[in-house]
Amino acid sequence: MNTKYKIKTENRNGNKIAIIQPALAERIFKERCSNRPLSMETARLYAKAMRAGDWKPCSQLSFCNGRLDDGQHRLMASILSGIPFEGTVYHHTDPDTFAVFDVGRKRNNADVLAIEGKKNTTALASTLQVLERINSKDGLPNVVGGSSRVAVPTYKIMEVLQKHPHIEESVNFVSAHKKYYQLPIASTIALHYYLTKQIKDLSLIVEVDNKGRTQADIFIVDKLLKGLSLRENDPVYVFRRYIDKMIARAGSAAFQPVTHFMVLMGGIQTWNKYIKGETAKVFKLPESNFMPKILVP
Repeated sequence: MNTKYKIKTENRNGNKIAIIQPALAERIFKERCSNRPLSMETARLYAKAMRAGDWKPCSQLSFCNGRLDDGQHRLMASILSGIPFEGTVYHHTDPDTFAVFDVGRKRNNADVLAIEGKKNTTALASTLQVLERINSKDGLPNVVGGSSRVAVPTYKIMEVLQKHPHIEESVNFVSAHKKYYQLPIASTIALHYYLTKQIKDLSLIVEVDNKGRTQADIFIVDKLLKGLSLRENDPVYVFRRYIDKMIARAGSAAFQPVTHFMVLMGGIQTWNKYIKGETAKVFKLPESNFMPKILVP
């Protein structure tokens, strides 16, 4: 190898795989070329993957004239985790090569799901993110986009999907009806998923009309999205009126747009009143960031 570093390699299926120990990673990192600013958030995410044994030998370290010019986040992850990692090593002598590194769009969760043959992958990926947030230690905050601190990395997205075996049914169902109302699709899907799951988990009769729809289906489509057959004191009507006001005010900096928290937490609260046959005058958002109890018919 044309480098001053003694990097151990192994031949696997015709490929030369380098094994980078943490001590060597620290040395290479300190002596690297000028690089883009290091993102410690990215490095910590990689380190977490290494500790969990999820890191795959598919990454590349690039050296220009013997000094690293691509791969600093992987090196820092190894330093933080104390765990060696594997990857390929590329050597070149043209400093301008750095300008073309990472210029393509990185693969995201929707891409991974699409490769696995899933449908409505953008909505599915976003919904899985919401489900992970609601089950995190901080719950689902009432902020735009939820919480970026609970981002699902691409190498984990299939694992998260496997935890929710029926989520794709809710994704496809809600996606087919999303045109009727301006709600964030991920939290609308999550709402349908949790209502349906609660009914099925309790082994209740799920089909309630001649179209084979469940009460959760009817609540989401006919009531929440379409607003059919609602009186002014109906809790769904009151909830929709609250959402309408938020949508109308979203253009003002003084008001935040409709959040996942509003749709999911507010939706469950409205569902509970709806199936108990209660009336309502005003809608008030729940205060807790955590999943409330879901009542069943």
